[in-house]
Amino acid sequence: MTTSAPLIRALPKYIFCILLPIVCAYLFYNYAPFSFYADNTQTSQFEIAKFTATISATLLGFLLTAIAVLTALMDKTLIANMRKTGHYPKFLRLALFTSSIFLIVTILAFLVLLLYRTDFSPIAFSLMIGYLVLSFLLLIRTGYSFFKIIYNV
Repeated sequence: MTTSAPLIRALPKYIFCILLPIVCAYLFYNYAPFSFYADNTQTSQFEIAKFTATISATLLGFLLTAIAVLTALMDKTLIANMRKTGHYPKFLRLALFTSSIFLIVTILAFLVLLLYRTDFSPIAFSLMIGYLVLSFLLLIRTGYSFFKIIYNV
């Protein structure tokens, strides 16, 4: 019984992280004017996917650097106390989950670039936008947690 309690508490978070990109992608696919994303403009799907791939890969690098900084601070008292209370593994899981979502966004952006001018391009573009929304929400949460850790060091 005790092993299922953390899973029950975490289940709504995981359901939210699964449903939010799908709902955003569905809404974007059905209600976005894809004629606005015409070729040869700064707002084409190709240009937005290039920009998204660049930004998400850069933020992925920053998150991995933040994890490396925390690993380097292992001998500090705050990190030792965080390990005792269980906050350190929780932050690492959040940072790694956010990193994996940014990796998914980067892969989807490359997929949009590969599928440009095909029938699957709007679907891949919509999924990329949905996961981009989730990644920025997780980035805000991870950044706030990292700020609290660094501020208290």
